[in-house]
Amino acid sequence: MLINSLVPILKSSNDLQEYDTGNYFLLNLSRTEIDLKKENIVFLHGWLGSTEEYVDAFKRFSDAYNVFAINLRGHGSSDAPLDTNWNSSNFANDIHQIFLNYFGSAYKIILVTSSLSSAIGLKFLEIYKNHVDCAVLVSPTSRFNLPLWFKGMSKISNDTLLRGVLNLLNHSSRFIFDYNLSRLIQRFVDTINSSPIEIQRKIVEETLSTFSVDPKSISTPVLIISADQDKVIPIEDSIELFEHLPNSGLIILKDTRHTIVSERPDLIFDIVEFYLLNSSESFQDQIMDEKSIMHLMGKD
Repeated sequence: MLINSLVPILKSSNDLQEYDTGNYFLLNLSRTEIDLKKENIVFLHGWLGSTEEYVDAFKRFSDAYNVFAINLRGHGSSDAPLDTNWNSSNFANDIHQIFLNYFGSAYKIILVTSSLSSAIGLKFLEIYKNHVDCAVLVSPTSRFNLPLWFKGMSKISNDTLLRGVLNLLNHSSRFIFDYNLSRLIQRFVDTINSSPIEIQRKIVEETLSTFSVDPKSISTPVLIISADQDKVIPIEDSIELFEHLPNSGLIILKDTRHTIVSERPDLIFDIVEFYLLNSSESFQDQIMDEKSIMHLMGKD
């Protein structure tokens, strides 16, 4: 079911405990009926994504888990509180507030994230580590190495220039013979065209540019899934993160780009399901290629 959840505004980005209780915004989420006997699994989408990425996850996991998929602030039908801070701690606090509302201060969740939300997931693990049983992070990094032109894009671009570039990209997509890639480009263009430029500025200038995390401070079991053809989050970033996360494993998928969840949803959900059904210790300190994980799951 689709519902909205009230989230209080933080008074200061440096104080995660002080809220403006008279000022709220709405986050939109999908969830199953809550059964207090079940564990809670939470799916978070990437930049310019939405809960629609995880429609099939509800079919796969609803028998065993309370399933949540949340539209991040500024995405889907969620509000975009542009007069507030948008660093990764604020995004993490948004998620924290939702589960405080549902389950109180003793809540526990399993996190499944992708790209931008993997950064938010890492920050969540750093701040709210006692609330997470384990996490699967798709295309994560401990830092965003944004090129200078990208950092400055939001300052110099205007709607006319942006729309022109997007129209060119959309026109070019018809000449790309990879159907899935062409469809992803067109969906990206549609999302940008319907999303205010102010939201993208906030994400570039406040979320990505200021992101930092200390992986060594995170003791929660984590499985990293990365793609060997990822040009957005290079495979070297995922390997470096794996080397500094004390209780982590790494799976590297073959011939796959950054949009892993969109390109290969069935495989991602197979891996998540297998990881949750088996001890995280089986993956700890292990780097596996796609062939190895397929063999381990009995799917070779």
